[in-house]
Amino acid sequence: MKKFILAFIILIAVFVYYNQAVKASDEVKYKPGMVVEKWGFIDRTGKVVIEPQFKRAYNFSEGLASVKFKEKEKWGYIDRKGNVVIEPQFQWASNFYEGLAVFWNGSKFGYIDKTGKEVIGPMFDLAFGFSEGLAAVELKKELGYIDKMGRVIIRPRFDWASRFYEGLAAVRINNKYGYIDKTGEFVIEPQFAFTENFYEGLAAVFVKNKKKWGYIDKSGQVVIKPEFYRVWPFSEGLAVREVQEKLGYIDKTGKIVIEPKFDWSSVIFAISRPKVIVDKKFRFINVEPRYVYPENFSEGLAAVYFKEKQKWGYIDKTGKIVIKPEFYRVWPFSDRLAAVYIKEREKWGYIDKTGKIVIEPKFDWASRFSEGLARVGVGKKFRNIKFLKPDLSFSFPKDDRDKG
Repeated sequence: MKKFILAFIILIAVFVYYNQAVKASDEVKYKPGMVVEKWGFIDRTGKVVIEPQFKRAYNFSEGLASVKFKEKEKWGYIDRKGNVVIEPQFQWASNFYEGLAVFWNGSKFGYIDKTGKEVIGPMFDLAFGFSEGLAAVELKKELGYIDKMGRVIIRPRFDWASRFYEGLAAVRINNKYGYIDKTGEFVIEPQFAFTENFYEGLAAVFVKNKKKWGYIDKSGQVVIKPEFYRVWPFSEGLAVREVQEKLGYIDKTGKIVIEPKFDWSSVIFAISRPKVIVDKKFRFINVEPRYVYPENFSEGLAAVYFKEKQKWGYIDKTGKIVIKPEFYRVWPFSDRLAAVYIKEREKWGYIDKTGKIVIEPKFDWASRFSEGLARVGVGKKFRNIKFLKPDLSFSFPKDDRDKG
Protein backbone atom coordinates (compact mmCIF):
# COMPACT_ATOMS: atom_id res chain seq x y z
CA MET A 1 0.00 0.00 0.00
CA LYS A 2 2.83 2.34 0.90
CA LYS A 3 4.48 1.76 -2.48
CA PHE A 4 1.22 2.43 -4.26
CA ILE A 5 0.73 5.74 -2.43
CA LEU A 6 4.30 6.76 -3.24
CA ALA A 7 3.82 5.95 -6.91
CA PHE A 8 0.54 7.87 -6.97
CA ILE A 9 2.17 10.96 -5.46
CA ILE A 10 4.94 10.84 -8.04
CA LEU A 11 2.41 10.46 -10.84
CA ILE A 12 0.49 13.54 -9.74
CA ALA A 13 3.69 15.56 -9.30
CA VAL A 14 4.86 14.67 -12.80
CA PHE A 15 1.42 15.47 -14.20
CA VAL A 16 1.65 18.98 -12.83
CA TYR A 17 5.33 19.38 -13.69
CA TYR A 18 5.03 18.57 -17.35
CA ASN A 19 2.06 20.88 -17.90
CA GLN A 20 -0.06 18.28 -19.63
CA ALA A 21 -3.52 19.21 -20.84
CA VAL A 22 -6.17 16.79 -19.61
CA LYS A 23 -9.78 16.32 -20.52
CA ALA A 24 -12.34 17.53 -18.01
CA SER A 25 -14.85 14.75 -17.49
CA ASP A 26 -18.47 15.26 -16.49
CA GLU A 27 -17.71 13.88 -13.03
CA VAL A 28 -17.20 16.60 -10.45
CA LYS A 29 -15.79 15.82 -7.01
CA TYR A 30 -15.70 17.93 -3.88
CA LYS A 31 -12.86 17.57 -1.40
CA PRO A 32 -12.20 19.43 1.85
CA GLY A 33 -9.45 22.01 1.58
CA MET A 34 -8.10 25.10 3.30
CA VAL A 35 -8.62 28.46 1.65
CA VAL A 36 -6.65 31.54 2.73
CA GLU A 37 -8.98 34.54 2.72
CA LYS A 38 -6.54 37.46 2.46
CA TRP A 39 -2.99 37.91 1.19
CA GLY A 40 -0.50 40.64 2.01
CA PHE A 41 3.24 41.20 2.40
CA ILE A 42 5.74 41.55 5.25
CA ASP A 43 9.35 42.72 5.42
CA ARG A 44 12.28 40.93 7.08
CA THR A 45 11.40 42.36 10.50
CA GLY A 46 7.94 40.85 10.28
CA LYS A 47 6.32 44.24 9.82
CA VAL A 48 3.22 44.17 7.62
CA VAL A 49 4.01 46.59 4.80
CA ILE A 50 1.04 45.73 2.59
CA GLU A 51 -2.08 44.81 4.54
CA PRO A 52 -3.65 41.44 3.74
CA GLN A 53 -6.50 42.31 1.38
CA PHE A 54 -6.03 40.38 -1.85
CA LYS A 55 -7.82 37.21 -2.87
CA ARG A 56 -4.68 35.83 -4.51
CA ALA A 57 -1.13 37.10 -4.81
CA TYR A 58 2.27 36.19 -6.21
CA ASN A 59 5.67 37.11 -4.81
CA PHE A 60 7.34 40.26 -6.07
CA SER A 61 9.27 40.01 -9.32
CA GLU A 62 11.03 42.89 -11.03
CA GLY A 63 9.51 45.38 -8.59
CA LEU A 64 5.86 44.41 -9.08
CA ALA A 65 3.51 41.74 -7.74
CA SER A 66 0.52 40.28 -9.52
CA VAL A 67 -2.54 40.24 -7.23
CA LYS A 68 -6.22 39.42 -7.55
CA PHE A 69 -8.55 42.08 -6.20
CA LYS A 70 -11.53 40.77 -4.26
CA GLU A 71 -14.03 43.44 -5.22
CA LYS A 72 -13.42 43.24 -8.96
CA GLU A 73 -12.40 39.58 -9.22
CA LYS A 74 -9.68 40.68 -11.62
CA TRP A 75 -5.88 40.66 -11.59
CA GLY A 76 -3.67 43.73 -11.56
CA TYR A 77 -0.28 44.82 -10.20
CA ILE A 78 1.01 46.62 -7.13
CA ASP A 79 4.41 48.08 -6.23
CA ARG A 80 6.37 47.46 -3.03
CA LYS A 81 4.37 50.12 -1.19
CA GLY A 82 1.07 48.57 -2.14
CA ASN A 83 0.20 51.21 -4.72
CA VAL A 84 -1.83 50.00 -7.69
CA VAL A 85 0.42 50.37 -10.74
CA ILE A 86 -1.67 48.44 -13.27
CA GLU A 87 -5.42 48.48 -12.65
CA PRO A 88 -7.19 45.14 -12.13
CA GLN A 89 -8.46 44.16 -15.57
CA PHE A 90 -7.20 40.67 -16.35
CA GLN A 91 -8.78 37.26 -15.87
CA TRP A 92 -5.31 36.20 -14.79
CA ALA A 93 -1.83 37.73 -14.93
CA SER A 94 1.64 36.31 -14.24
CA ASN A 95 4.72 37.77 -12.64
CA PHE A 96 7.02 39.87 -14.80
CA TYR A 97 9.94 38.16 -16.47
CA GLU A 98 12.45 40.16 -18.48
CA GLY A 99 10.11 43.14 -18.51
CA LEU A 100 6.99 41.37 -19.78
CA ALA A 101 4.15 39.45 -18.13
CA VAL A 102 1.62 36.99 -19.48
CA PHE A 103 -2.07 37.86 -19.22
CA TRP A 104 -5.21 35.88 -19.99
CA ASN A 105 -8.39 37.52 -21.27
CA GLY A 106 -10.59 34.49 -20.71
CA SER A 107 -9.83 32.81 -24.02
CA LYS A 108 -6.33 33.71 -25.22
CA PHE A 109 -2.94 34.67 -23.78
CA GLY A 110 -0.87 37.75 -24.56
CA TYR A 111 1.86 39.91 -23.01
CA ILE A 112 1.94 43.32 -21.31
CA ASP A 113 4.73 45.66 -20.25
CA LYS A 114 5.10 47.35 -16.86
CA THR A 115 2.73 50.15 -17.81
CA GLY A 116 -0.01 47.61 -18.52
CA LYS A 117 0.20 48.18 -22.27
CA GLU A 118 -0.39 45.18 -24.52
CA VAL A 119 2.83 44.62 -26.42
CA ILE A 120 1.85 41.22 -27.82
CA GLY A 121 -1.89 40.83 -28.26
CA PRO A 122 -3.87 37.85 -26.93
CA MET A 123 -3.53 35.26 -29.68
CA PHE A 124 -2.00 32.20 -28.03
CA ASP A 125 -3.68 29.11 -26.62
CA LEU A 126 -0.97 28.94 -23.95
CA ALA A 127 2.01 31.13 -23.09
CA PHE A 128 5.09 30.89 -20.89
CA GLY A 129 7.13 33.65 -19.28
CA PHE A 130 10.14 35.02 -21.14
CA SER A 131 13.51 33.49 -20.42
CA GLU A 132 16.77 34.42 -22.14
CA GLY A 133 14.87 36.56 -24.64
CA LEU A 134 12.38 33.93 -25.83
CA ALA A 135 9.02 32.60 -24.65
CA ALA A 136 7.28 29.34 -25.48
CA VAL A 137 3.74 29.72 -26.86
CA GLU A 138 1.13 27.33 -28.16
CA LEU A 139 -0.70 27.71 -31.47
CA LYS A 140 -2.98 25.01 -32.86
CA LYS A 141 -1.81 22.48 -30.28
CA GLU A 142 1.89 22.88 -31.12
CA LEU A 143 4.49 24.86 -29.24
CA GLY A 144 7.19 27.16 -30.56
CA TYR A 145 9.01 30.29 -29.41
CA ILE A 146 8.54 34.02 -29.94
CA ASP A 147 10.69 37.07 -29.20
CA LYS A 148 9.60 40.20 -27.33
CA MET A 149 8.19 41.71 -30.51
CA GLY A 150 5.88 38.74 -30.87
CA ARG A 151 7.78 37.41 -33.89
CA VAL A 152 7.96 33.63 -34.28
CA ILE A 153 11.61 32.67 -33.89
CA ILE A 154 11.20 28.91 -33.57
CA ARG A 155 8.16 27.62 -35.44
CA PRO A 156 5.56 25.68 -33.45
CA ARG A 157 6.18 21.96 -33.91
CA PHE A 158 6.67 20.56 -30.42
CA ASP A 159 4.26 18.60 -28.25
CA TRP A 160 5.69 20.30 -25.17
CA ALA A 161 8.33 22.95 -24.54
CA SER A 162 10.05 24.45 -21.52
CA ARG A 163 11.58 27.83 -20.89
CA PHE A 164 15.24 28.31 -21.82
CA TYR A 165 17.73 27.57 -19.06
CA GLU A 166 21.44 28.08 -19.55
CA GLY A 167 21.00 28.44 -23.31
CA LEU A 168 18.97 25.28 -23.88
CA ALA A 169 15.28 24.34 -23.68
CA ALA A 170 13.81 20.89 -23.15
CA VAL A 171 11.20 19.98 -25.77
CA ARG A 172 9.14 16.92 -26.60
CA ILE A 173 8.43 15.62 -30.08
CA ASN A 174 7.03 12.19 -30.95
CA ASN A 175 6.91 11.34 -27.22
CA LYS A 176 10.65 11.82 -26.75
CA TYR A 177 12.49 14.66 -25.03
CA GLY A 178 15.58 16.45 -26.26
CA TYR A 179 17.13 19.91 -26.06
CA ILE A 180 17.20 22.75 -28.57
CA ASP A 181 19.24 25.94 -28.82
CA LYS A 182 17.83 29.40 -29.56
CA THR A 183 17.77 28.77 -33.30
CA GLY A 184 15.48 25.78 -32.76
CA GLU A 185 18.16 23.28 -33.74
CA PHE A 186 18.50 20.11 -31.69
CA VAL A 187 21.70 20.13 -29.67
CA ILE A 188 20.70 16.93 -27.91
CA GLU A 189 18.46 14.71 -30.05
CA PRO A 190 15.07 13.55 -28.67
CA GLN A 191 15.77 10.27 -26.93
CA PHE A 192 14.63 10.50 -23.30
CA ALA A 193 11.35 9.50 -21.68
CA PHE A 194 11.46 12.53 -19.35
CA THR A 195 13.85 15.37 -18.67
CA GLU A 196 14.59 18.21 -16.28
CA ASN A 197 15.96 21.61 -17.27
CA PHE A 198 19.66 22.39 -17.04
CA TYR A 199 20.86 23.66 -13.69
CA GLU A 200 24.51 24.40 -13.00
CA GLY A 201 25.52 22.75 -16.27
CA LEU A 202 23.74 19.43 -15.77
CA ALA A 203 20.25 18.10 -16.50
CA ALA A 204 18.51 15.06 -15.08
CA VAL A 205 17.14 12.65 -17.71
CA PHE A 206 15.05 9.49 -17.45
CA VAL A 207 16.38 6.59 -19.52
CA LYS A 208 13.46 4.35 -20.39
CA ASN A 209 15.30 1.07 -20.95
CA LYS A 210 17.12 1.50 -17.63
CA LYS A 211 14.03 2.81 -15.83
CA LYS A 212 16.37 5.12 -13.96
CA TRP A 213 17.44 8.77 -13.86
CA GLY A 214 20.92 10.07 -14.56
CA TYR A 215 22.54 13.37 -15.54
CA ILE A 216 23.88 14.70 -18.82
CA ASP A 217 25.98 17.73 -19.75
CA LYS A 218 25.16 20.25 -22.48
CA SER A 219 26.74 18.10 -25.17
CA GLY A 220 24.41 15.24 -24.25
CA GLN A 221 27.18 13.17 -22.71
CA VAL A 222 26.19 11.09 -19.69
CA VAL A 223 28.25 12.36 -16.78
CA ILE A 224 26.38 10.56 -14.00
CA LYS A 225 25.08 7.13 -14.98
CA PRO A 226 21.32 6.45 -14.81
CA GLU A 227 21.04 4.59 -11.54
CA PHE A 228 18.59 6.66 -9.50
CA TYR A 229 14.90 6.08 -8.91
CA ARG A 230 14.33 9.73 -8.09
CA VAL A 231 16.41 12.85 -8.62
CA TRP A 232 16.43 16.53 -7.80
CA PRO A 233 18.12 19.34 -9.78
CA PHE A 234 21.59 20.45 -8.77
CA SER A 235 21.68 23.40 -6.40
CA GLU A 236 24.84 24.97 -4.99
CA GLY A 237 26.89 22.08 -6.37
CA LEU A 238 24.89 19.24 -4.83
CA ALA A 239 21.84 17.18 -5.79
CA VAL A 240 19.60 14.86 -3.83
CA ARG A 241 19.69 11.16 -4.68
CA GLU A 242 17.63 8.31 -3.30
CA VAL A 243 18.98 4.94 -2.15
CA GLN A 244 16.45 2.45 -0.78
CA GLU A 245 13.99 5.18 0.13
CA LYS A 246 16.65 7.21 1.92
CA LEU A 247 17.94 10.54 0.64
CA GLY A 248 21.55 11.65 0.43
CA TYR A 249 23.53 14.09 -1.69
CA ILE A 250 25.92 13.70 -4.61
CA ASP A 251 28.35 16.12 -6.25
CA LYS A 252 28.65 16.69 -9.99
CA THR A 253 30.82 13.62 -10.46
CA GLY A 254 28.12 11.43 -8.91
CA LYS A 255 30.18 10.91 -5.75
CA ILE A 256 28.16 10.60 -2.54
CA VAL A 257 29.15 13.49 -0.28
CA ILE A 258 26.33 13.15 2.26
CA GLU A 259 25.33 9.57 3.02
CA PRO A 260 21.69 8.58 2.35
CA LYS A 261 20.11 8.73 5.81
CA PHE A 262 17.25 11.19 5.47
CA ASP A 263 13.65 10.34 4.73
CA TRP A 264 11.56 11.18 1.72
CA SER A 265 8.46 13.30 2.16
CA SER A 266 5.65 13.94 -0.29
CA VAL A 267 5.94 17.66 0.42
CA ILE A 268 7.05 19.37 -2.76
CA PHE A 269 5.73 22.89 -2.88
CA ALA A 270 4.03 23.57 -6.18
CA ILE A 271 4.16 27.29 -6.86
CA SER A 272 0.56 28.37 -7.19
CA ARG A 273 -0.60 28.17 -10.79
CA PRO A 274 -4.25 28.67 -11.70
CA LYS A 275 -6.05 26.42 -14.13
CA VAL A 276 -7.91 27.70 -17.16
CA ILE A 277 -10.46 26.06 -19.41
CA VAL A 278 -9.38 25.90 -23.05
CA ASP A 279 -11.57 24.02 -25.54
CA LYS A 280 -13.21 22.06 -22.71
CA LYS A 281 -9.81 21.06 -21.35
CA PHE A 282 -8.22 22.44 -18.24
CA ARG A 283 -4.56 23.40 -18.18
CA PHE A 284 -2.14 24.60 -15.59
CA ILE A 285 -0.81 27.98 -16.66
CA ASN A 286 2.90 27.42 -16.92
CA VAL A 287 4.82 30.68 -16.90
CA GLU A 288 7.30 30.40 -14.07
CA PRO A 289 9.41 27.86 -12.18
CA ARG A 290 6.95 25.35 -10.84
CA TYR A 291 8.46 23.65 -7.85
CA VAL A 292 10.28 24.50 -4.71
CA TYR A 293 12.16 21.50 -3.32
CA PRO A 294 12.81 21.99 0.41
CA GLU A 295 15.65 19.46 0.16
CA ASN A 296 17.66 21.56 -2.30
CA PHE A 297 20.50 23.59 -0.86
CA SER A 298 19.73 27.27 -0.61
CA GLU A 299 22.07 29.78 1.02
CA GLY A 300 24.19 26.91 2.30
CA LEU A 301 21.46 24.91 4.04
CA ALA A 302 18.99 22.24 2.98
CA ALA A 303 15.81 21.05 4.67
CA VAL A 304 15.63 17.33 5.46
CA TYR A 305 12.76 15.22 6.75
CA PHE A 306 12.90 12.81 9.70
CA LYS A 307 10.18 10.20 9.44
CA GLU A 308 10.38 9.05 13.05
CA LYS A 309 9.71 12.59 14.24
CA GLN A 310 7.54 13.54 11.25
CA LYS A 311 9.31 16.87 11.25
CA TRP A 312 11.81 18.87 9.21
CA GLY A 313 15.20 20.26 10.14
CA TYR A 314 18.17 21.69 8.23
CA ILE A 315 21.66 20.41 7.40
CA ASP A 316 24.81 22.06 6.06
CA LYS A 317 26.91 20.78 3.16
CA THR A 318 28.81 18.36 5.37
CA GLY A 319 25.53 16.68 6.34
CA LYS A 320 25.66 18.09 9.87
CA ILE A 321 22.30 18.89 11.41
CA VAL A 322 22.46 22.60 12.21
CA ILE A 323 18.76 23.16 12.94
CA LYS A 324 17.01 20.35 14.78
CA PRO A 325 13.92 18.72 13.26
CA GLU A 326 11.03 20.48 14.96
CA PHE A 327 8.97 21.92 12.12
CA TYR A 328 5.94 20.40 10.43
CA ARG A 329 6.42 22.21 7.10
CA VAL A 330 9.32 24.32 5.81
CA TRP A 331 10.51 26.46 2.93
CA PRO A 332 14.13 26.83 1.79
CA PHE A 333 16.13 29.78 3.08
CA SER A 334 15.90 33.04 1.17
CA ASP A 335 17.28 36.38 2.28
CA ARG A 336 18.70 34.52 5.32
CA LEU A 337 15.24 33.53 6.62
CA ALA A 338 13.04 30.45 6.18
CA ALA A 339 9.29 30.12 6.63
CA VAL A 340 8.34 27.27 8.97
CA TYR A 341 5.04 25.86 10.19
CA ILE A 342 4.62 25.32 13.93
CA LYS A 343 1.99 22.62 14.27
CA GLU A 344 1.34 23.29 17.96
CA ARG A 345 0.34 26.86 17.13
CA GLU A 346 -1.09 26.02 13.71
CA LYS A 347 0.70 29.06 12.31
CA TRP A 348 3.62 29.98 10.07
CA GLY A 349 6.58 32.08 11.19
CA TYR A 350 10.21 32.59 10.20
CA ILE A 351 13.54 31.35 11.56
CA ASP A 352 17.12 32.48 11.02
CA LYS A 353 20.04 30.17 10.24
CA THR A 354 20.52 29.28 13.90
CA GLY A 355 16.94 28.01 14.08
CA LYS A 356 15.83 30.93 16.21
CA ILE A 357 12.31 32.20 15.58
CA VAL A 358 12.73 35.80 14.46
CA ILE A 359 9.20 36.43 13.14
CA GLU A 360 6.56 34.98 15.45
CA PRO A 361 4.22 32.32 14.04
CA LYS A 362 1.02 34.25 13.35
CA PHE A 363 0.23 33.62 9.70
CA ASP A 364 -2.07 31.01 8.19
CA TRP A 365 0.34 30.70 5.26
CA ALA A 366 3.78 32.08 4.51
CA SER A 367 6.19 31.92 1.59
CA ARG A 368 9.79 32.75 0.74
CA PHE A 369 11.20 36.25 0.65
CA SER A 370 11.56 37.80 -2.78
CA GLU A 371 12.99 41.26 -3.31
CA GLY A 372 12.86 41.94 0.41
CA LEU A 373 9.19 41.04 0.93
CA ALA A 374 7.36 37.80 1.67
CA ARG A 375 3.80 36.90 0.80
CA VAL A 376 1.68 35.91 3.81
CA GLY A 377 -1.92 34.82 4.21
CA VAL A 378 -4.35 35.43 7.07
CA GLY A 379 -7.82 34.14 7.73
CA LYS A 380 -8.43 30.54 6.82
CA LYS A 381 -11.55 28.56 6.26
CA PHE A 382 -12.22 25.00 5.33
CA ARG A 383 -14.69 24.18 2.63
CA ASN A 384 -15.41 21.62 -0.04
CA ILE A 385 -13.48 22.56 -3.15
CA LYS A 386 -14.67 21.50 -6.58
CA PHE A 387 -12.32 19.20 -8.48
CA LEU A 388 -12.71 18.06 -12.05
CA LYS A 389 -11.76 14.43 -12.39
CA PRO A 390 -8.89 14.42 -14.92
CA ASP A 391 -8.49 11.84 -17.63
CA LEU A 392 -4.72 11.29 -17.53
CA SER A 393 -3.88 10.67 -21.14
CA PHE A 394 -0.20 9.94 -20.72
CA SER A 395 1.80 7.25 -18.96
CA PHE A 396 4.48 7.58 -16.31
CA PRO A 397 7.46 5.21 -16.26
CA LYS A 398 7.20 2.61 -13.55
CA ASP A 399 10.03 1.14 -11.56
CA ASP A 400 10.35 -1.97 -9.43
CA ARG A 401 8.94 -0.26 -6.35
CA ASP A 402 5.57 0.14 -8.04
CA LYS A 403 4.99 -3.60 -8.09
CA GLY A 404 2.59 -5.03 -5.55
